[in-house]
Amino acid sequence: MDFKIEYGLSNRLTFEMNIPYFSYVSQNRVSTWTSIEIEGLDAFGEYHQGVMAAMDSALANNYDINLQLIRNRFYDWGGSNSLRWAMGGDPFVNGIYGTEFNPFTNNDTSAVTMNDLLNYYYPSNLQTSGLGDVELGLKFLLLGNPAWSESGNYSLYTGLSVLLGSADRLHTYSYSNGIPVAQSHFTTLPLGNGVSRYNISLFGELYKTILHRYVNINWLIRSGFYNQTRVNSPISFVNFNTFNPDSIAASIGLKHTIKKGNELFAMAKGKLELIPDWVSVSGGASIYLKGRDTFYSNDPIWDKWMSYRKDNYDTRIRSIKQFAEITFHNVNPLKRIGPIPFEIRGGYSVPLLSRNTFSEFSAWFQLVVYAQEW
Repeated sequence: MDFKIEYGLSNRLTFEMNIPYFSYVSQNRVSTWTSIEIEGLDAFGEYHQGVMAAMDSALANNYDINLQLIRNRFYDWGGSNSLRWAMGGDPFVNGIYGTEFNPFTNNDTSAVTMNDLLNYYYPSNLQTSGLGDVELGLKFLLLGNPAWSESGNYSLYTGLSVLLGSADRLHTYSYSNGIPVAQSHFTTLPLGNGVSRYNISLFGELYKTILHRYVNINWLIRSGFYNQTRVNSPISFVNFNTFNPDSIAASIGLKHTIKKGNELFAMAKGKLELIPDWVSVSGGASIYLKGRDTFYSNDPIWDKWMSYRKDNYDTRIRSIKQFAEITFHNVNPLKRIGPIPFEIRGGYSVPLLSRNTFSEFSAWFQLVVYAQEW
């Protein structure tokens, strides 16, 4: 739900505020993984199980301190070259042993599975609600007349706005100092990233009545800029050689600095009344370009990995969409139904080009209610 406020400071200058509120947001995540079979691992485990059993039998019959030291070194959980973690077969299937690999216990003989780790770091279902990122702005009429003035046939505006990072963001990770427990860093669904964006825009419209039907063509070019921002670091075992969240947090830092790539958005849309004052159709296309993000943490390798990697992941985005919409208007004060002006909209969007972003087919149905005071 969005609350949009427009206030005319003068005939040419308008103040705008957009306040989004999410009454219910749910995220369902499905995690899958595959492991590459380690050739000879089963034979390796069977061999060392046999050696350990032979040593135990020999020590029981004729104790020897040197043999005991060798046995402790290789076959005790705390041995300096312990092989116990690999003696249970494929660790990703049967479980990973050892406190240096298992963050949930201080017992070397307890195993942690990949599903245990995924459920902790990436819960399957998250739900939330709350305020989104609020946008404040000014738009100034450079040339022409606004469409609502019913005079002229064109207008040209410029605008300045800021999108505030006001939404609930990723919570700070808290060191567990031992066995980690569930905490809001993993169990809370963020509604924003905590980064503000500054926008400069140029937009306008052409409008005319043809055969008693209103025709409108509007366009927009908007450029967005970001400052460096200090945000909470996401803690994940991916790309690390440890599963312990405390160790990962210490490696990259509880917070890091991000400089998001600048953006360029352009859109053109045409609108035609089918039934004057009641029904209209519109359609158009948009293009979105975004530069690559830059990260600054305690770990330069993590910084590069978060920005770009060769497995088809990149924070630089390219997207082109085509869209269409039909609208039922109930806003004409002389013709509308009931005392409250409103519009009912339905439409769809189809991706024409998508790089490094989700840009699938989408459809929507909206109810827009207007409140106006002079």
